[in-house]
Amino acid sequence: MYHINHIQDCLNRDDLWDKPAWVTINEIDEAGQAKLIEEAQKVLRANKNFLPIVIDSYGGEVYSALGMYDIIRSFDCEVLTVVIGKAMSAGALLFSAGDYRYISENSTIMIHQVSSVAYGKEEELRQEAEEVTRLNDHLFGMLDKRCKKKKGYWKKLLKDNEYTDLYLTGQDAVEHGLASEIGLPNIRAEAPDIRRTWIKD
Repeated sequence: MYHINHIQDCLNRDDLWDKPAWVTINEIDEAGQAKLIEEAQKVLRANKNFLPIVIDSYGGEVYSALGMYDIIRSFDCEVLTVVIGKAMSAGALLFSAGDYRYISENSTIMIHQVSSVAYGKEEELRQEAEEVTRLNDHLFGMLDKRCKKKKGYWKKLLKDNEYTDLYLTGQDAVEHGLASEIGLPNIRAEAPDIRRTWIKD
């Protein structure tokens, strides 16, 4: 189990329980990026050893997602990403940024190509199409790397799925290397205090 004993030791400290325990990601945009930084700073002031990030998102803006991914990867600690509900589109990319990745039994991940709405002159439309192609190549390459797959692995999955939205269960995500484990960190009550422990039975 991934650093469980070390994490448990950290969470047994009495000084942690009046402070934020995890970061949440819902909206993936400029405001969401600022929220990620703010919440992470609060959590890391309480515990600098690891950072749990809970994701429940339909996705969002691709450039903001790339920025948020870079922020997550920049933290000088172990990062646990946890899908509760859904991690769709850009949310799946942020999920992949974790060093260890949980997905709850009934959660869903969705992966698809970058979408764009464009208008303008012919050259402007051509430039937009080229940028969408660049982004698709880059994003799928990031997923290939994070999942320890050969280059082109995720693009082939999308092609085999006729380029429609690719929905993954927890088991699918584990099989494709996107999730480390199905399940959630438990919440345990130990009278007289309620202790949140990021471990599994």
